[in-house]
Amino acid sequence: MSLENNDLRAVGLLTAAVRTDPVRVAAVHATGLLDSDIEEVFDRLTRLAVRIVRVPAAFISLVDTDRDFYKSACGFGEPFASVRELTGPTFCHYTVQRTDPLVIPDTAADPLYRDVPTVRTLGVAAYVGVPIVVGGQTVGAFCTIDTHPRAWTQDEVEVLVELAASAQREMELRGHVNVANNAAAVLQRALTKLAESNDQLQQQAIELELQAEELHLTTAQLEERTEAAESANNAKVAFLSMMSHELRTPLNAIGGYAELIEMGVRGPVTPETKDYLARIQRASRHLQTLIGDILEFTHLDAGHVRYDIGEVDLNAGLVEAAELIAPQAAERGISFHVEHIPVASGEAACFVKADAKKLRQVLVNLLTNAVKFTPPSGRVSLTAELQGATVLIRVSDSGRGIPAGELARIFEPFVQINREGTPSHAQGVGLGLAISRQLTRGMLGDIAVTSEPDVGSTFTVTLPNARADKLARAATSAT
Repeated sequence: MSLENNDLRAVGLLTAAVRTDPVRVAAVHATGLLDSDIEEVFDRLTRLAVRIVRVPAAFISLVDTDRDFYKSACGFGEPFASVRELTGPTFCHYTVQRTDPLVIPDTAADPLYRDVPTVRTLGVAAYVGVPIVVGGQTVGAFCTIDTHPRAWTQDEVEVLVELAASAQREMELRGHVNVANNAAAVLQRALTKLAESNDQLQQQAIELELQAEELHLTTAQLEERTEAAESANNAKVAFLSMMSHELRTPLNAIGGYAELIEMGVRGPVTPETKDYLARIQRASRHLQTLIGDILEFTHLDAGHVRYDIGEVDLNAGLVEAAELIAPQAAERGISFHVEHIPVASGEAACFVKADAKKLRQVLVNLLTNAVKFTPPSGRVSLTAELQGATVLIRVSDSGRGIPAGELARIFEPFVQINREGTPSHAQGVGLGLAISRQLTRGMLGDIAVTSEPDVGSTFTVTLPNARADKLARAATSAT
């Protein structure tokens, strides 16, 4: 079949339009694979194509606006094997404008393809290219070539389609990893804005105090400024609530899609794919925890948290918190010891005045930190002591400790103490201890800390003894 010159020009214009389509080009860049290093997971696929289909060469191309980048190329000599890209017309340009494989038995016999430069430079006499579609856009092709004309069989084409599908799944997975990384960057920017907002609010509070002292502001003026500060605080809470929703929606989608891929709904899951899926799910869970911490601290800081104070069985609370942390300690090879408080004669239990859920949250947070900052074979303990009208709960560890100069700052929001040996991703954003202290103070208690470098740290929670009045009366009657 011959083509007129006008027909050839029309095909060329169509190919150029598809190649330079901004939506398609954006999808190519979104893979994050352009100019990336050689990777075994892709090279394995091109080697299989060479062996199974028995061709001299196979490659995986990404078609950018003005060049083809070869993520993997098997069977090519130098300099092409090192350069890994071509400019000018290629067979891949014709492939990306199709939805089905491009099969060419003899390039010299077809006027549409015989002038493609690689016919001369690489000796391409026969070609098969399978489009690779990611995110609804054709980003490249999985291709094989032969230096002699050949009649490609249906079985050979089907094998190449399957190998192209494997390359496509790997690229889609990389895209989801990029989305997770972008979500982390968005969250980090939001955290920076939150810290700046917090500094501004603190500065405004200082300025208000100075102005009140120097100018003796009237009650009306003070009320007006207080309302403005409350409005700003409420706006901060509203902004963070909206941010939480906007971030959690894509994070939930990422986690759900990763679970579907792990279940094999898109095909067999390789060990490399399982590793990437585990990274995605860990990153998603970590970001969800950070978002929850930020929102909880904001509500605490704004005074929007309610407490259900009552008599809480302390020993039962210790057991409940310990059961939640014991698996983490065992997994890290850490010795975990829990010591119950002795029950007074005639009492069924030892009671503290507290909100049961918030007390559990404080203990779990302190124990989680202790396990996290204690090396394997170390020790973590949870103990309690009755001291008259108060109850002391201690969480101790044999970790590296906290430098003396940092102890005064660890309960401040957004302060992170980078303890040696702890991965940076495990340290959160510096809100856990600030939240724990605010919750404890909301229950009319407090938290203190002592620490010695290379020996360990002890966090002490002080809460009211719920039966202090009864004990005082008993002591009075005894005298």
